[in-house]
Amino acid sequence: MDGTYLEVADTAVNAVFGRTRNQRRIAAFPQVHLVALIECGTRALLGVAFDVRRICEQDLTRRLLDRMRPGMLVLADRGFPGWLLWVDAAAGGADLLWRISAAVRLVPDQVLPDGSWLATRHADKNIWKALAGRPRSVRVRVIEMVVVIKAADGSRRHEPYRLITTLLDHVAFPAGELSALYAQRWESELEFRDLKITQRGPRAVLRSKTPTLVNQEIWAYLVTHQAIRRTIAATAADHRLDADRLPFTVALTVARDTVIRTTVRTGTHLAEMTASLLANLGPAERRLRVCPRAVKRPNAIYPSKPIGPASHSTKIIEYRIEIITGQTAPTTTTKQNSRTR
Repeated sequence: MDGTYLEVADTAVNAVFGRTRNQRRIAAFPQVHLVALIECGTRALLGVAFDVRRICEQDLTRRLLDRMRPGMLVLADRGFPGWLLWVDAAAGGADLLWRISAAVRLVPDQVLPDGSWLATRHADKNIWKALAGRPRSVRVRVIEMVVVIKAADGSRRHEPYRLITTLLDHVAFPAGELSALYAQRWESELEFRDLKITQRGPRAVLRSKTPTLVNQEIWAYLVTHQAIRRTIAATAADHRLDADRLPFTVALTVARDTVIRTTVRTGTHLAEMTASLLANLGPAERRLRVCPRAVKRPNAIYPSKPIGPASHSTKIIEYRIEIITGQTAPTTTTKQNSRTR
């Protein structure tokens, strides 16, 4: 589960979507806030919700709760695990593995052999009235870890992560496997790259000039993307390949060409797309790379992304995950002071 923004045409009526702003200026274009439930293996869209910019990710995610079903493991970043959303998402039967801020107070109740620990998460008193029959506390399993990265240029990074999950069984779901699996959440970033850069075009703005047409254009945009993804997934399944090896760019190029050559039957177009995908397979394993963090657009007070060798990704020569073992709080006993008379 992840969110992004789409920029729309700057018209008077589209101003209803709202704009982002910082200490210096207001953004040039209104934005639509979009949240998507993405399948990691194929990057297919299992559900999408979008609205004006001020609607937060958690509210948009509520519209997709019916898409989270038993048998799924839903990954999400630390902007999602609000109390009510966590409880409602877990109630649907899907398992959750979400990153949570270190500012949230969680005290270990039981430390498990794999280094993870069980804790009881309590609802804040200021939301008790909104619980409406929901429990005031839930049992969660906490995994604290540090991702250690050493790049070919000699630089090192230590990234701390704190995850909570509904999977309480440490034998069936070891902390090492779950922590490594959480990296799959970044598939959403690759999916948004294909949506916003490869398909739409870098820094392109949706052309519709009224909110009604914006809504129509976004759905057409997503349906087209999903159709290409479905073809990629079917090709991968038929040839027993990992869908990651089939490039979206190639499939999109073939799909655009077929719009021009409309005299050929659809089956011929699909066969051509399949042949093109198989002829341009990606590597069986991805290269491990790291890139410096920076803001790409210079209209903020933060440093812009540098141009040159320093802005390029670097090969990773060491990558490991270290689980931080939890420690239960010591039991305190109250001693009564006695006076000798």
